[in-house]
Amino acid sequence: MREDLWTVVNVDDIPDGLDDGPVAHFSAVWRSVAEVYRTSNHLTVTTYFDEHGNICREHIESEDRGRRMSDSDVNTVLNEIAPKSARGNYKGGTFLNLRCLPHDDCAGVSEDYERLMITKIGSTNEYR
Repeated sequence: MREDLWTVVNVDDIPDGLDDGPVAHFSAVWRSVAEVYRTSNHLTVTTYFDEHGNICREHIESEDRGRRMSDSDVNTVLNEIAPKSARGNYKGGTFLNLRCLPHDDCAGVSEDYERLMITKIGSTNEYR
């Protein structure tokens, strides 16, 4: 799934004297707060980390911000990131009726599992 990788670092963790050593040294001391991956089906996955380096959130979106994502697109990536066997028992789901500007199109669904929650904004085959 992961073709390209970009790393976002917490600017508070950049050491003094940036010009004192090679770039490899700096990447070893910076704490990554997010990494962005490009999938083979033209989606990007942004992975966010907590202060201990554990994944705390992942965000899936289309590379083309105007293009909506299908169930097939989203579920292929979801099953790679968090296989059903790793999610834990299904606890429940709910419809989301959220309001957001400018187009008021933030409705969606949420699925709650023992180990994670999946929130999809949009409707079937029209996720954003």
